[in-house]
Amino acid sequence: MYKRQTTRDEDFIEHLYIASMHNTMLFFTENGKCYWLKVYEIPEGTKGSKGRAIQNLINIEPEDKVKAYINVKKFNDPDYVSNNFIILCTKKGIIKKTSLEALLGFSGVWRRFEPKGEMETGALVYDDYAHHPTEIEAALAGAREFMSNRQMTGKLFAVFQPHLYSRTKILKEDFATKLALADEIIMAPIYAAREPADQTISSEILAEAIARKNPNVRVLRDFAEIAEALRTDTEEGDLIMTIGAGDIYKVGEDLTRNVKIEV
Repeated sequence: MYKRQTTRDEDFIEHLYIASMHNTMLFFTENGKCYWLKVYEIPEGTKGSKGRAIQNLINIEPEDKVKAYINVKKFNDPDYVSNNFIILCTKKGIIKKTSLEALLGFSGVWRRFEPKGEMETGALVYDDYAHHPTEIEAALAGAREFMSNRQMTGKLFAVFQPHLYSRTKILKEDFATKLALADEIIMAPIYAAREPADQTISSEILAEAIARKNPNVRVLRDFAEIAEALRTDTEEGDLIMTIGAGDIYKVGEDLTRNVKIEV
């Protein structure tokens, strides 16, 4: 017998959407802010699960509330966002048209395909918080789509900082498979966070697993060495994505100091 999906007594389903993994959800709040979230970043639940609170997924202020939602198909496509609009209508009869392109200026979810800037070499630098193999696969696929839409014909660099010894060890082969999808992979040392060092796993060990699938991988000792390598090895048409839940974003900030991306 089919068991119907349930929600909490005080809650009810207000919106239903059909969306692909790379669609973008836009959230508009009472305080006039807009946040965005890729569909692949929303945890998948079973038919009977209760889901997650939106406040746990986007960086919304505690006193603010989400009032409207929109599903956007091509938020990374420059032509699409420059030629499509959001039409806002208020309770008091005010109407406003805003281009999707303008919404790219909102901060959205911190560190999800976040533009950091453009290097002096012409390479673009983005940062993503992905720290699980599935998230990395989706992030790299999104970067490929972005490059295709902008007719960027260079290399995709994945600069990865593994997060936690335990996660890196357990998911080593999965990490290797997903990271190998990039053209060039640069590994930073593991970000230990709360964990003690584990000598049975390291970025070097993970790099060996990646090399069996893509030989274009190297491990560098610190952020300064990574930044120097990227200044030497990149050119216009390349896209660099710093990836991880630690402080790897600092590499992008160093590379693009005083140079910003034009979108």
